[in-house]
Amino acid sequence: VHAKHLGHSILGDEVYGGCNGEAVARIVRGRPGTRDAEVKKRLAELGRPALHARTLGFTHPVTRERMTFSSDIPADMQDLAAWLTLTGEAGSQK
Repeated sequence: VHAKHLGHSILGDEVYGGCNGEAVARIVRGRPGTRDAEVKKRLAELGRPALHARTLGFTHPVTRERMTFSSDIPADMQDLAAWLTLTGEAGSQK
């Protein structure tokens, strides 16, 4: 909800508008010839918000030990990012 309030819905977030409306329109504008249906299909294939943390860390509340967890970006999210890069939506100048 915070990202939506700032005008930056999380792509693929059905609850706060990241699967339709402006999110889809921005991708379509960035890639001439791309239709809404294609974008929605790709988001449906992902099946979840496109949100990933490479590394998370916190101090354990009982032991006070510093805990750190890392995870590579899932392959399906990498595929979506690559497709978006080709559309110009991921900051690419192609």
